Amino acid sequence: MVAIELADESPFLDFKKIPKTPGVYKFLGNRNQPLYIGKAKNLNSRLRSYFSRSSSKNQKIKNLVEETRELNFTKTNNELDALLLEQHLIKEYLPKYNVQFKDGKGYPFIRINLKQEFPSAVIHLGSKKEDEKYFGPYPNRYSVRNVLSLIQKVFKVRNCSESFFKNRNRPCIQYEINKCSAPCMGYVSKKDYSREVNLAEMLLSGKGEHLVKELYEEMDKSSERKQYEKAAKYRDKISSLRDVQRSQSISGFHEDIDAIIVLEEGKHISIGVTQVRGGWVVGHKNYPNINNKLSSNLAESFIKTYYLENSNCPSRIISNKKISEKKILEIFLKDRFKKKVSLISNLNNKDKGLLKIAEANSKKIKRFKDLGSRRYEKGFENIKKLFNLEEDLISIEGFDISHQSGKNAVGSCVSFNREGINKKNYRLFKISPKNSGNDIGSMIEVIERRFKGRKGSEDLPNLLIIDGGEAH
Repeated sequence: MVAIELADESPFLDFKKIPKTPGVYKFLGNRNQPLYIGKAKNLNSRLRSYFSRSSSKNQKIKNLVEETRELNFTKTNNELDALLLEQHLIKEYLPKYNVQFKDGKGYPFIRINLKQEFPSAVIHLGSKKEDEKYFGPYPNRYSVRNVLSLIQKVFKVRNCSESFFKNRNRPCIQYEINKCSAPCMGYVSKKDYSREVNLAEMLLSGKGEHLVKELYEEMDKSSERKQYEKAAKYRDKISSLRDVQRSQSISGFHEDIDAIIVLEEGKHISIGVTQVRGGWVVGHKNYPNINNKLSSNLAESFIKTYYLENSNCPSRIISNKKISEKKILEIFLKDRFKKKVSLISNLNNKDKGLLKIAEANSKKIKRFKDLGSRRYEKGFENIKKLFNLEEDLISIEGFDISHQSGKNAVGSCVSFNREGINKKNYRLFKISPKNSGNDIGSMIEVIERRFKGRKGSEDLPNLLIIDGGEAH
């Protein structure tokens, strides 16, 4: 790939210097900070469009052009290379005018730790490790707990920590309530336990029908061998799985599919993804409060970002929005996941039914979040009245100091906005030795460190709450 930089002259006037080839372009602002990154099949044509008479009527494009100090572009061999480079650069620079898809919270997964001799299945939040298996995401802790409880009930897979597991001299309560096979006590062989873990993985991967078929075969074999107690156990597993399948299955869907719903309610835009694996709904993820800046097709932008960051992809993706770049996106997905993936926006009745489920899931999550937001909105208004504040409260940060008899002092900062907890602004500070026994000095140090380098009113709270007395 060849990079061409136009730094000291106006690229807006001389379009002869811009090639008619695929590539990626960057609008740069002050200090060469990327404002917007995009890709094009024809760089010349795409960049001309930003300075046309019709584009000047678009306020967002007008603002972008006014802030731009420099324009860079990179030629690529083809449109697929341009798409991959575009997504890499967007992820690296997080440009102001590009749409950022944030789910607003860490969705829970079920993690199976393959490093352990007897793998555990636990709820997981946060970053992932390569040598462990993850299943999900699940829409909330309630749903993931239900699935984990089913795994324990049917397959007796342990959910304890490794230290707890290695220090047992008798079975724990999970064994007593028939939710664990007590491998810690040697009550199950490694071979039999591994078999149960593999069956649990099949269920979590959405291969429910295949799993039930396999269990039927095992039940018949056990019965033929007159191992009636073992056959009864397989029968109970099948019964439990059928109960769940009746409540979670989607009639008519036997392949893997993602349903992507773009919801526009006034100025509020959100995207939801309902995942179906093997005919079962295995998860739903919601991306609320999307700020659509320059993207003409949110579904396309989302597909590029979402599947670049995810390690698996179904064979079919359906959406309620037309996908104009369908062919290049399918090539991108095939190249990334080494299989054919179909993007479908011309929907049959069955697909429309699944999108209705995705819409219902998204609206349910939104209602739940809105309830929480209204609670915080009311709290913010009460604080405003309590302190007779003139301005509306947008963000609040609270500070506290903790220590052990004057030693090992730390300061903490918590943050809230009108939607609720704002964990990205949470901070923990280790107090310097000079202020370790000085409560006021510690508070001054923490606040100075918190706000040092923070510029611009958007990132600053308009109320601080500190734990202390009048001296503070």
